[in-house]
Amino acid sequence: MKRAFISLVIGTLSIWAQGWGHREAMLPWVQGRFSEAEQNFNRMRPIVAPAMGETFFAWEAEFEIERGRFGAAASLLRQAKAARTADSQPFEMIEKRLARLYWSNGQYSQAEKLALGGRKWDGRDIQKLKIKTPMMLVTIGEVYLARGQNAEADGIFADACRYAKKDWSLDALEWVRARNDSAIANLETGQVAQARESADQALATASHEWGPSSIPAIDALDTIGLVHIAESKLQEAEAALSQSRALRETIYGSVHPKVADSYLHAALLSVAQHANDAAAQFASRSLQIQKAASVGGPNGRWALTMVAAAAVLVAAGHVDEARECYRQGLPVLEQELGRDSPAAEGARKRYKSLPEKSGS
Repeated sequence: MKRAFISLVIGTLSIWAQGWGHREAMLPWVQGRFSEAEQNFNRMRPIVAPAMGETFFAWEAEFEIERGRFGAAASLLRQAKAARTADSQPFEMIEKRLARLYWSNGQYSQAEKLALGGRKWDGRDIQKLKIKTPMMLVTIGEVYLARGQNAEADGIFADACRYAKKDWSLDALEWVRARNDSAIANLETGQVAQARESADQALATASHEWGPSSIPAIDALDTIGLVHIAESKLQEAEAALSQSRALRETIYGSVHPKVADSYLHAALLSVAQHANDAAAQFASRSLQIQKAASVGGPNGRWALTMVAAAAVLVAAGHVDEARECYRQGLPVLEQELGRDSPAAEGARKRYKSLPEKSGS
């Protein structure tokens, strides 16, 4: 034990001498400089990993989750578990990132199960949840948001913001994410003014902390575009959504779940503009990207994209294509989010309300 402690101290001093820690590991990828982030991890691995153990692999896994390399992230988290010792970091060091990985790849039921950590919760009284880790809270809230339980999700995001404020140096990213998620929850419940306030706060904070072209700022700008659609400010919506989509394609390339989201949001804007052909094209592009980005086949995120695209296709007059989206997406959605979830129930109702199939 003494020898291990001395080794850890020497290793930690070496890390400090290199001027490299969590912020240095995170900053390049948060700012969208993925190549630089990858080079930094490769350079620091022989120096840092022996001393930091699972912490280093967990940091790198978080980066791989963000850039959509889910298989690589899973491998790194396995390495992190293998590097655990009796003196390791708390349980949630690895598990909170694994839960985020499950959520990012549309495995919502697995994400929630891991984030709850065996706790029993009825989804109502937030005080009974007794989770204080912002990343865990945000992931649970995002699962509830996916289910369509928007009020419950918003309460969880508020809790995440409160705990993130207590350790801003570590959890600023989760605070911004929670504020942005809160804006989406508010939009879903028709609270447009509140949504605008939350999205503006997320954008302002992200721009101040990491720059206006950082990933959290781009995410907030995308949400502001959705707020503008709800406000019927379509020119402003087009400017925000076009800019965020272009930045995402520059950072992530052509295949990434967030790029798929951007094309779906462009489809929603086209519907509002009564540009039906463009709406159908954007929706189809979103589906293609989401399918290519889904690791391991259809998942909850893919299913949500399918049913959201179906609603766009109906509005654009492509009813047969919409019917096929519901037919494929609904079973997966029910499996991941629960048959009784508001998201699944709403999608089923829309599916059943479709007019008779063309030519029948």
